[in-house]
Amino acid sequence: MTADQTEIRTVFGSSSELVSAWLDSLSNSEHYWQYCSEHPEVADRIGRLIEACPQIVPVLCGLDSLAQELFHVDFESERLPSEGLENLRVDDSVRVVAQKYKAAWLKAVLNWLYNQDFDLGPQFSAIQDQLLIHIKKRLYLDIDVFTLGCTGSFEPSTSSTIDLLLLANDSLSLSAANSQAKDLVEFVFGLQRLGAPLSVNVRFRPGERQEQLCQSYSAFKTYDFDGMTMSERFSLGSARLVDGSDKARAIVEYCAYALPLTPERLKELVKIKRRIETEEVQPKHVRRNVRLGYGGLSDIDWMVHLHEMRYPTATKAGSNADMVLRIKTLGRVRLMNAVEIEELLVARHHLLTTQNRLWLLGMETDILPENPDKLDKLAKSMSLKDANCLLQTHEHVIEGVRRLYLESLERLRA
Repeated sequence: MTADQTEIRTVFGSSSELVSAWLDSLSNSEHYWQYCSEHPEVADRIGRLIEACPQIVPVLCGLDSLAQELFHVDFESERLPSEGLENLRVDDSVRVVAQKYKAAWLKAVLNWLYNQDFDLGPQFSAIQDQLLIHIKKRLYLDIDVFTLGCTGSFEPSTSSTIDLLLLANDSLSLSAANSQAKDLVEFVFGLQRLGAPLSVNVRFRPGERQEQLCQSYSAFKTYDFDGMTMSERFSLGSARLVDGSDKARAIVEYCAYALPLTPERLKELVKIKRRIETEEVQPKHVRRNVRLGYGGLSDIDWMVHLHEMRYPTATKAGSNADMVLRIKTLGRVRLMNAVEIEELLVARHHLLTTQNRLWLLGMETDILPENPDKLDKLAKSMSLKDANCLLQTHEHVIEGVRRLYLESLERLRA
């Protein structure tokens, strides 16, 4: 390390080790060290960025093209040009695909960090959709690809896994369909090994067919009539076709809404929701888990989809996967009033922001920390005065969400 590098490290402050690791990973690292020495205001801006989201450093490492933008654009006040994956070529190397995915992902994160009106979830979903479509085209896959959960609802977070449902026309043999599904998953794992911030999980592998990644249309329809649980049927409410046939879309939508939400089925689903909350959330984290805990994002997801299952025609269930639009639809058809809808949207924004900030700061995923210093750091990253202000805001949000969830259950039981 040169004397200039040692001196400029002091400008990076508490982030000096991480910034140094990033700069040293670049092919023209000496240029960037020199640039920081000549432009201390840039070095200071870079230091603040890494302090705000240290988890992005492994993704940044080796991305020379993005480094040029970050050093020459005031990203705290200017939005970086969006970057998608539409221009990926089927003959691009796996490394190139990983690099372009990382760059697109990072630009979305940076634009969200410094632009209050930038919605991160839909941008992440768009990037992930483009990647899946590229993989299908690149590997000549004939299977239908659906996303589920938060990705299906256009609200994946920085820490989300992409949940997939894979189907195939009956004309494709089962062995060929599963071979194609395996190729898709292994390609994603290859990108992950190259540092791309993504992971996948294939859902709906029922019964004794756990080794199967893909099901035929007829097998899926048979499972609908003979074995599909209410929790699985519920999860199909967030299914979104990324690439595939209208026939596959119709089959999945039918399975999601074929059974009316009777009082007995509502009772069964509420028990499942309660079991998830008690078995997957530690007691000490019940009010601190922003995803599955008391008044968390899960309460909002369940509240919205239970209404859709009860009133599929009025809500046009299955016609729109976007969670924001689904929430607004409940107000439009007068299943909830305008004040309740606004409260849900504000709460959703707080919970998603908290979830993303937790991951970017390297804190425990989805869990509001108990450590006062960590809480204070999280609060400052969310433009809140201090830890007490954050806790007050969070308590107000989760109490409001849980109240709306319980009130919705009472209406649905009536």
